[in-house]
Amino acid sequence: MQTDYYGISIVSAQFALGWRWQVALPIGSNIITSDETFATAEQALSSGYHWLRVESAFGALNRCLSEICVSGRLHPQEHRSLMQSFCC
Repeated sequence: MQTDYYGISIVSAQFALGWRWQVALPIGSNIITSDETFATAEQALSSGYHWLRVESAFGALNRCLSEICVSGRLHPQEHRSLMQSFCC
């Protein structure tokens, strides 16, 4: 199974212990594979889609806060603290 998230390919692939998702990044031909296995291809695909959405949002938030930090309106320690609070 395969789906697409803004041009980034997400596929489910069968491994010995079950299904995993794989994301093919368009830059550098990198493929990221999940550590977790799933019972079905659909579950793996759904989890990969969710992972990519979360990573995209986290990256966008980091870039926005970095721009605010560079402008001097946010202290670097505040930037680090905010990013850590979003992570877990």
